[in-house]
Parts: sequence; structure tokens; C-alpha cells
Amino acid sequence: MNLLSLCVAVVVSMTIISLKARAGSNFAHEKPILSKPKGELPGSARGDGTTHFFEVKKWGIIKNKGPDVREKAEMFTNGYIQYVQDFCTFTS
Repeated sequence: MNLLSLCVAVVVSMTIISLKARAGSNFAHEKPILSKPKGELPGSARGDGTTHFFEVKKWGIIKNKGPDVREKAEMFTNGYIQYVQDFCTFTS
């Protein structure tokens, strides 16, 4: 049972990964704190808990730039597929 749909586009030296939650569900998206987020959002366990936070969303976009974006997109996609197989798919 996949809770997210995944779409990956590679354009020269940039990737765009689009995530969309299944109807009736959400997902937590970890983001860096580049500026003060609006409202109270749960902190991430990354670092000391003050550098990243989780935002609950119905959809999201992840962009990567640079010379190794294809590898980053493949690593994310393969990791996502493995995560779904391990934790989100009913096997019996």
C-alpha cells in the first residue's frame, strides 16, 4: 500500500522530485530551518533539533542542483522504493 506517489524529472543539472500523498493521508517532510517557520512545528532529531523541522503535507517538491543530480535522484528514488517495500507494503 503506497501512501505517496513519486515522480522524478532530470533536467540538465537539476532534478525535481514530486511527492503526493494518497487521498486521506499526509506525510512528514523534513526541512532545514533557513528562516523561522510559521507556527509551532515539531523539531527533527537531526543535529541538536534546532537546524531542521518536520512539516506535515499533502504534497511536496524536492529540488537538487549540481553535477551529480542524477545520482542523488536515483539514490532518493531507490531509498524510497526500499522504504515502501520494508514498511508500507502488506506481505500477507
